[in-house]
Amino acid sequence: MLVLVPVAIALAATAGVRARAWAPLVKLTAGSGPDAPLYGLTADEPTRAFFLSVLEKLEAFDLQALYETLPEEEDGGWRRVRFTGRSESGKYEVRKAAPKDACACDPDGSLGSRFGDLAVAFRSRRAKEDGDNFLASIRAGIGTGSVSWPRLLAAIAETIRLVESTAPLAPKLDAALRPAPASLDEVKKDNPRLGAEDLEALALFREAYPRFYDHLRELYQVDDILVYDPDEEPYKQIHLVISVRREAAKEKHPAIVEWLTGMGPLITGRVDFTDEKGRTCATIRFSTKDLALTIDAFVAGGKLLPVESGHVLANEGVDFEETLSAKRRDRWTLDFDVNGIVTEVHDLVFKVDYERTQDSMTAKIVLDEEPKVRVHGSAYGVIPTWAIDVFIPGNMEEITRSFFRVLAKGNDGKGLVLEVAERGGKNGSNVLEVSGQHESLNNFLVRLGFKISRRKLIPPEDAVNDIADYLRKGHEAFAKDLADFSADSK
Repeated sequence: MLVLVPVAIALAATAGVRARAWAPLVKLTAGSGPDAPLYGLTADEPTRAFFLSVLEKLEAFDLQALYETLPEEEDGGWRRVRFTGRSESGKYEVRKAAPKDACACDPDGSLGSRFGDLAVAFRSRRAKEDGDNFLASIRAGIGTGSVSWPRLLAAIAETIRLVESTAPLAPKLDAALRPAPASLDEVKKDNPRLGAEDLEALALFREAYPRFYDHLRELYQVDDILVYDPDEEPYKQIHLVISVRREAAKEKHPAIVEWLTGMGPLITGRVDFTDEKGRTCATIRFSTKDLALTIDAFVAGGKLLPVESGHVLANEGVDFEETLSAKRRDRWTLDFDVNGIVTEVHDLVFKVDYERTQDSMTAKIVLDEEPKVRVHGSAYGVIPTWAIDVFIPGNMEEITRSFFRVLAKGNDGKGLVLEVAERGGKNGSNVLEVSGQHESLNNFLVRLGFKISRRKLIPPEDAVNDIADYLRKGHEAFAKDLADFSADSK
């Protein structure tokens, strides 16, 4: 009986709490509710065998072997493969397209009008006839159903406003719109690192999505949400920290936890999203050592506020819903630690050229500047990098620089280019189209580095099965919470 008490508390959310917490999703779907969840992935045997072969080549970064695996020949030395995906009877079916078949998503067509419809074409060829490098090109279309880009932006802004409304100094709301005191206590018990200023936001989520919350907390915990500001500034500081429950999750998800903890300090990263003047508006940090994701931003009225020289510019916020064009330079910082050899990749700049209208969006993302690269450390804490350099052609740092130089300056000088666009159909369905091309360095030492890294990065079969089961149960939990919300809204 005592075990049921927390569940009963969670399910006792008022209609006002549910409406408040579900507001971002309502913005996203325009009140129509999300499309039906999928419960399985299927593929015919030829398709399954082909993708297993491709995955093996990608994991080893064997570009020559990958090229030879692609089944269709095209002019100019290109080889390609195309495949489609769609929901059929509650399952998601992936099939390789025949050479004569069309392979594209159309928001008004048989493929593309439904959420999750997918069409992908991947091509590859040698960058030069007498060279070792390869060009890779991809074109994909994804059906997003009723979810459009403007609705996604509205949902993001509504989520920010919701978090702002839970801050200690925010205007007080009617009791019917706030979580019960017992929910605040349970959230604190589940997430002991939270401060008093964080509890209302997570308690709202717990009451409005009780089953989904219980499912997520099997693996994750929230360590922080807001920074308390006693000075009553006209903005709020979001400091969201989500981490893996290492010890608690071992009981239900041992394979996932073993895989994640086995990565160790493999990757540490930071991404700074900027405005048109190069000022940071939001920062994301992640670490395989800490198994944590951190999001930092200053917000006001659903807008992101830029920071310049330590000052928050409260009157120059980025309005997601009103911005029609922008040119940005987002900065990435990545550190890789593979068995004691540390590779630092800093000032990796992606140029973003963004435009949107009332019913469409386009964005071009380009990497055409070489980042700063440094390689140091000792393999397994014993063999320094200079000793390894004695036994290889060139040295590890120069090889890494060459890899990023080809990525940024190859492809006939265009570097890595990614284009994203949205198209809306006459029936209200939408398709997100993605295309990109880049050149990759292909040599033995690059392949060796990828092989060593993938042993930690690629999950083993038992972890893959555990992840699939976790995602499937997450779908089920969310669908039940959605049913409760729908019943409340009638």
